[in-house]
Amino acid sequence: MLVGEWDDVVFPREVLNQLKWGPSGGLERAEVTYLHRGAPGDEMTILGSEIVELERSFFCTSESKIPYHRIRRIVLDGKVLYDSSIRKGME
Repeated sequence: MLVGEWDDVVFPREVLNQLKWGPSGGLERAEVTYLHRGAPGDEMTILGSEIVELERSFFCTSESKIPYHRIRRIVLDGKVLYDSSIRKGME
């Protein structure tokens, strides 16, 4: 689920692409939280600056490839742009 001007963007891949290619250029400042089994609470948060590539089905860091469906939240400057728990509740 998205807030404000992001209301028409509903998938995490779209949010990340908008951050990377949009006028805000905010991917580097974004925080991406994703399902990571074995991590505390089964979640890990990385900075957008750690994302080296956005591919069709996953995003890449220097250490791994993470499928978009594992993304739980995307936050930019304290504003939640995507939250999978809200989106799931609306389906």
